[in-house]
Amino acid sequence: MMLTLTIGVGIEAGPFYLANGDSMEPTVHTPAITHCEPVDNPAELEPGDIIAYEYMGGQSFHRVAENPGPVGDNTLTATRDNPAYQADDIVQHDDVMCEVNGHVTLDPRQWV
Repeated sequence: MMLTLTIGVGIEAGPFYLANGDSMEPTVHTPAITHCEPVDNPAELEPGDIIAYEYMGGQSFHRVAENPGPVGDNTLTATRDNPAYQADDIVQHDDVMCEVNGHVTLDPRQWV
């Protein structure tokens, strides 16, 4: 007897991104596939939300620490979950790409 399992996932909106690096561990073990929802108004993001944003020619995934940020109403502060990283990023609201609302690690050691 053979058992076949089919899993279907339907996503209505939002892009997928590959997250890499250890700055968000232990929350996000990488590599990971993240699902994001567009952010219409970055001023409504709250501390604790995980966002993707454009930063220094690439993309970063970090947690909102403060919104608005220390340099004006159109900025926020993004921080890392990994305590080995101490620097925070000041992010312009226009650079926010999306809010991460789910992730799946591709590291099989984390599947246990």
